[in-house]
Amino acid sequence: MALIQCILAVGVMQVASTFRSPFKEIILFCMCVGVLWGGLLVEQASKPATDGPGPPEGWFWKEEKYKEKDQKDQKEAVTPNSKNKEKRKAAKEGAGEEEEDEETIRLQPEVLMLGSAKTGKSLGVALVPGNPGIPHYYCGFGEELQKSFEAEGLDSPTIYCVGYVNFATRAERVTKRQKAGPVSVVEESARIAEVLEELQASHPDGFIIFGHSIGAWMVLQHLKSRTADEVPLAVLAMPCFGKSFFGSSNWQDFSRLCQLWL
Repeated sequence: MALIQCILAVGVMQVASTFRSPFKEIILFCMCVGVLWGGLLVEQASKPATDGPGPPEGWFWKEEKYKEKDQKDQKEAVTPNSKNKEKRKAAKEGAGEEEEDEETIRLQPEVLMLGSAKTGKSLGVALVPGNPGIPHYYCGFGEELQKSFEAEGLDSPTIYCVGYVNFATRAERVTKRQKAGPVSVVEESARIAEVLEELQASHPDGFIIFGHSIGAWMVLQHLKSRTADEVPLAVLAMPCFGKSFFGSSNWQDFSRLCQLWL
């Protein structure tokens, strides 16, 4: 990269020398700015990914909470799929091929979780955000929504903020996403649908989906693949909910809507 920059710099200087002042100086100045800017971009791109913001107070990553349980279940479970996976791995190793990282290929959206104050089973509420798809931006809404449920005399729900595959916030996931490449909006919606199905299965007593902006479109794609009996209560907010999406009255209106459904 440095060699290419040097060659380009020499070429631009040769061209600039054929111009009269002040055009020659202007071209040289632009070249210097371009080289510095390009160097900064290359340096930034070469840096290893770092972790973004962690979960806000009271929140945690859903997969980390159940990581130990999932690992235990995976060790105890012996399924045909796991046997087939071992056979594929052995075949690839025998052929000298590198084993594909299935976790990278099927990277799932990040999910932030705010636990219910109620012990045992609880109502589940999944928030699918709009742009830029960072789940942290909706945590404040989720906290106030939970309080609003309690103020209306409803049981405290478990709140989930579902992120997007293309907008991972943890270094490990960013690296894997870069390795696998970005997913299309259609594939993104399919990954989110898988998460919503998993979350709904863990809340058989009640599950609500709230989609905002592009998140509403994601939720709609998920609902298209469900039968009438399988569709939970879904609220689609486009482009905003009420006068201000983050206004205090919005979660109160939303909780009242849920109360009618419950």
